[in-house]
Amino acid sequence: MNSRILKTLPALFVLLTTFYGCSKPLTDEDVIKNIIKEMATAAEDKKVRRFMSYVADDYADDNGNDRDAIKRVLLYEVMKKDKVKVFLRKTHVEVSGVKALVDLKAVLARGSGEKSIEMILPENSSGYRFNLIFRKVGKDKWQLENASWENIGVSALI
Repeated sequence: MNSRILKTLPALFVLLTTFYGCSKPLTDEDVIKNIIKEMATAAEDKKVRRFMSYVADDYADDNGNDRDAIKRVLLYEVMKKDKVKVFLRKTHVEVSGVKALVDLKAVLARGSGEKSIEMILPENSSGYRFNLIFRKVGKDKWQLENASWENIGVSALI
């Protein structure tokens, strides 16, 4: 092995461990916000399995939906040829022990893959307010156990 590389490896190791040691650990709120972003991306990419990996096996909502019903809705939506874009607007997370309440506002746009919220057409989009309940199921692992939503219109979120 090149002696120059061997001399560089210890310095690189020290640099990486110092950086890692100084980095601030993610809060539960940050972890949940990241999960929500990952779920939005999975919906956009039509990755039902990835989206559902964040939904608890015992998911149940006030509309009578269970985990299987949510999966069927997603499968129905991904069968459509239009692209879906999710614009997350406002996310408030409140953690209390192993439960987290999330108030989320989002715009769902269907069409040719708009890159920014300014490009969407109101007739091809909907604005929603979601109330989500997540449950902690392991270190830095949270799952969605309940959700409710209402259409609040796009104009309120642009």
